[in-house]
Amino acid sequence: MSVNGIKGWEQQQQFMLSKLKILLEVAGHKESVSIGQALNYAIHSKDDTLRKHASQGIKEVCEAEAASFASVFNHIAGSRLDIYEQRGWTNLLKEAVEQNDINEETIHLAIASIDENKKSYITYIQRKLELSRTKRASWFDLVTPLFAPVEKISYNEARKIILTQFYRFSEKLGRFAEMAFEADWIESENRPNKAESGFCTSMPLSKESRIFFTYRETYQDVLTLAHELGHAYHNFIIHNEPALAQQTGISVAETASTFMENLVLDAVIGQTTNEQDKLALLEMKIKNGLMYVGAVPNMFRFEQAFYEKRKQGPLSVLEINELLSSVENSFYEGQIEDLALYKWIYTSHFYDAEKPFYNIPYTIGYLFSNGIYEMANLEPNGFEARYDELLRNSGRMTVEQLAQTFLHVDISKREFWHASQQPLKDAIDEYMRLTEKYFVLD
Repeated sequence: MSVNGIKGWEQQQQFMLSKLKILLEVAGHKESVSIGQALNYAIHSKDDTLRKHASQGIKEVCEAEAASFASVFNHIAGSRLDIYEQRGWTNLLKEAVEQNDINEETIHLAIASIDENKKSYITYIQRKLELSRTKRASWFDLVTPLFAPVEKISYNEARKIILTQFYRFSEKLGRFAEMAFEADWIESENRPNKAESGFCTSMPLSKESRIFFTYRETYQDVLTLAHELGHAYHNFIIHNEPALAQQTGISVAETASTFMENLVLDAVIGQTTNEQDKLALLEMKIKNGLMYVGAVPNMFRFEQAFYEKRKQGPLSVLEINELLSSVENSFYEGQIEDLALYKWIYTSHFYDAEKPFYNIPYTIGYLFSNGIYEMANLEPNGFEARYDELLRNSGRMTVEQLAQTFLHVDISKREFWHASQQPLKDAIDEYMRLTEKYFVLD
């Protein structure tokens, strides 16, 4: 029934989103771009005018079509709520926690730990806004880099950086990544109208993977490539396991990819002597981290609030926007005046028919990975074998069991989640120290 029901609404959102176009002037030429391309301009363009026009264009296009997307959003949620009612489920998170093999209490504990460390994240946001000299902060000011690396990174150089760090961690990982490059598993061409997202897909019958993303010669692209290779390595480890043991939750899947991202980024930061490059890389590490401890938990809170209200009936565009605004303002303490109130339209996770509350596992995966990464640094001898076994059993055990069995830690305790945020807080401290002189000079 889902083909013409909840799955049909998911496909309708994808179809409608693909039709949204924004007219922008780029390098003196008028371009009709997709939402994804406009988001890329709003976040990464060095032209402030283009960034603002892209952001405004996204807002105007979404505003014009908001009622139609709200209808789809309401139908997705209504379908899911009806299914849960038929199953006798009263807990909204029941399906999500079962899919991700994690206790609901663990999720709430991780989020509570983030809230307890929020002061550090708000301090960084305040510094970033001060450095940007912006009078009216917009959503893209949180993620737009203020510092840019001096040089672009060629694809061959990216390959060299990744292989060096992968081999440093383990011979097995290095050989696998080299094979993936040589076998041409990676589609990285930068071409017009290509989708913005990156992903890795498993092909269990052939025991291979394929990676899709766009390489634009930036350090962020290097990290994306390392991230997706982490997924591919996870697939490589579990491809010899029974079919059901290859079914893993998103939390553990994102653990594998984020671990590789940390492996590469921290090495590059440590080897960088140019202060401009170091600040750019620190900013990248912090921006990525804040997505997991800020943006994603916020969307989780928003989605929960939306579903609770949806039980009483469909919500209007205004009601949806008010829910999102309340959540965002609560976390960012009102510092962002121009919020991305229509992100619920183009955040496809909200419309996934098979994965409810799809976004929060990314936060769990990020924090869990940070905890593993810290242990790898403290216990380097032989850790790669424990890491491989953790991945190999990721379809057999809960996240709690994996942590207890292979890391000997209890993630039902706050201490683990506090420690898993320490690398992000350390990066923020270093960023604050290096940028202090900019105010002294003023």
